[in-house]
Amino acid sequence: MIFNLAEPKRETAAVLSYTGAMTSAEYTAEGKKYTLYTITGSGTLVVEGKAKNVDIWSCGGGSSGSSTIGGAGAYCAEASALTLSGDYVIAVGAANGNSSISNKGVAILSANGVKKSRNGGTGGGRGTGDGIAKYPFSDSTTFKCHCAGGGGGLSVSHVNMGSPTSTSMGSGGSNGGNGSSSGMSGGNYGGGNGGSASAGPSQDPVAYNGSSAKFYGSGGGGGGYAHDLWDGEASGTAGAGYQGVVYIRVPA
Repeated sequence: MIFNLAEPKRETAAVLSYTGAMTSAEYTAEGKKYTLYTITGSGTLVVEGKAKNVDIWSCGGGSSGSSTIGGAGAYCAEASALTLSGDYVIAVGAANGNSSISNKGVAILSANGVKKSRNGGTGGGRGTGDGIAKYPFSDSTTFKCHCAGGGGGLSVSHVNMGSPTSTSMGSGGSNGGNGSSSGMSGGNYGGGNGGSASAGPSQDPVAYNGSSAKFYGSGGGGGGYAHDLWDGEASGTAGAGYQGVVYIRVPA
């Protein structure tokens, strides 16, 4: 009798390379070890071999603010347990832009709604956020919350001989929640703050700029606005939204 004593052939680990801006790091989540690839610039991902059980999370760029209105946080999208092999074109959205991954012209995931797309915190108390936390892979231990809304700018009006009236357009939403009806702060982890403003007796109207967002997918702050019946008006410049990001994690 003849026995085949040769060892079974072992599958070679996949090798990933990327033409754009990317960093990689090892980390552990729920007892499992992963290699996390953080992609912050558009390019082509080349997978030599087969990478199995891959999870992807991405968000687009946050909206820029406008006059008194804070920009909304971006949409996000996720896909899990994928097998990747070959070339993948990845677009990372700038402010107001979409992030996506495609293979041979077919979209695998897009931050504007192909798979499980969710909108981030609403800007400056305007509209409604979806209330779904924007933590990549639902991991609030490793990641900060993404896609915060920008704060709304302050609007001040002086149209009679009395004191000026002011209206705050609200704070930005974070964690996928609604913006509040008061205050001008941006949502947690990067939403831009709204600009202030002033007008009234014996002063020219003054309006300040909203600040730009500071974290992935977050919205910019709205500019302040001041109106004086006798001295005209002033408008602050709104802050820009922050770019998107793509995370790819592969079991180590």
